[in-house]
Amino acid sequence: MNHNLALLTLPILALLLICAVAASARETPNLRAVTGTIENDSASGTDRNYTNGFRLSWTFSEAERDPITRWAATRLLSAKTNSRVFRGLSFGQSIFTPRDIERPTPPPNQRPYGAWLYADYAVLVQHQDRVDRLSLQIGLAGDNALGGEVQNEVHRLLGIERALGWDSAIDGEVGVVLRFNRRYPALGTGRLGLFEYDVTPVVGLTVGNILSDIGAGAMLRIGQTLEKDFGPPRVRPSLVGAGDFARHSRFHWYAFAGIEGRYVAHDFFISGSLFRDDRLGLEPRRGVIDLSAGVVLQYRRAQLAFSFVDRSEQFEAQEGSQSFASVSFGYRF
Repeated sequence: MNHNLALLTLPILALLLICAVAASARETPNLRAVTGTIENDSASGTDRNYTNGFRLSWTFSEAERDPITRWAATRLLSAKTNSRVFRGLSFGQSIFTPRDIERPTPPPNQRPYGAWLYADYAVLVQHQDRVDRLSLQIGLAGDNALGGEVQNEVHRLLGIERALGWDSAIDGEVGVVLRFNRRYPALGTGRLGLFEYDVTPVVGLTVGNILSDIGAGAMLRIGQTLEKDFGPPRVRPSLVGAGDFARHSRFHWYAFAGIEGRYVAHDFFISGSLFRDDRLGLEPRRGVIDLSAGVVLQYRRAQLAFSFVDRSEQFEAQEGSQSFASVSFGYRF
C-alpha cells in the first residue's frame, strides 16, 4: 500500500464529514446538536482489522414530547421530573478486513471481511447524579452491508489498491444490538493552576447478535469548563461520549486520556453467526482493552475532537494491538 496516500484518508473523510454535518444543520424542531465521527487506521499506516468507521448523529431536546422516548426514559432509565431527557438518532458503518487485502481469499488466521451498516435510536437521561444512555441498533452485517463498495471507492479516489477479497466476506444477516451506558459523576475534580481536571468512570453493557459485551472505563480530562459535555464522541464500541455538548461564549478546550476494558461474550466478525454453523476459525480473546488520548476544541457552537486509540488483540492469531485515529465535528444549535 502507498502509505503516503493512505494517510490522506482521514483528513479527506473529515472534510466530507464537516460538509455532511453542515448540510444537515437546518431548522428542525427541537434539534439540539449534530455530530459526525470518522475512525480510520490509516493514521498508523495500516489497513486491517477495524479499518474504518463513521457515524452521523442528531440529538433532540424536549424529548419528553415523544411518547416512545418518554416511556423508555421513565420505565427503563428511571427518569424523574427534574431529569433532562434527550433523544438521539444516528446511522453509521464499521468496516473490517484482514491484514492482507491483496489476496482474493484471506488467510485463515486473519480477520475475515465484513461490515456493519446500522441505524441507531437512543434515549439519554441526565439525572442529578449520573447520565444514562440506552440505544437500539438495527442493521445489516456481513457481506450485504456495503463494506466493499465503500472501501474500494475510497481506495479508487485515493489511488490505493483495491481490497480483493470482498467476495469472501462473512455471509450477511440482520443485526439487532441493545446497548446501555452509564456515566457517573467525576470521582475527582480540582484545579492545576489555570486548568480544571476530573476523572470520570463509565460502565456499559451490550447485548445482541452482532456484539455482546460488558465493560468499564475511566477518563482523565484537563482543560476548561469540563462540565459542559459528556466526553469526546466515538464510534461504538466505546464507553465515552454522547454527541451532546453545551454552547460556549468563547474558545474552550480540554485534553484527555482514558482506559476501557471489555469482556466480549460474542463478536459476529470474529466468531461468526449465532444462528448458523459458520465458525470463522478464529479464537476470540474475551478481554479487550482500549487506551485513548486526544483533545477537544470548541468555539461557540462548533466542536472538533481528535482521538488516538490503541486497541488490544481481539483474537489469538492477531499480530499485536491495533491503532486508529478518530475525528469528530459537531454543531450545537
